[in-house]
Amino acid sequence: RMEVYLLEYTKDKKLIRQIKQYCRKNKFHYYISDSIELD
Repeated sequence: RMEVYLLEYTKDKKLIRQIKQYCRKNKFHYYISDSIELD
């Protein structure tokens, strides 16, 4: 079984929703940060 981890940097609310939906559907792990510092 392969696991996928996705790291995104964005403040775009619409894009965040799309990423969450896509990752949940495909059982991907994800982290979305609004800054490159990951805080």
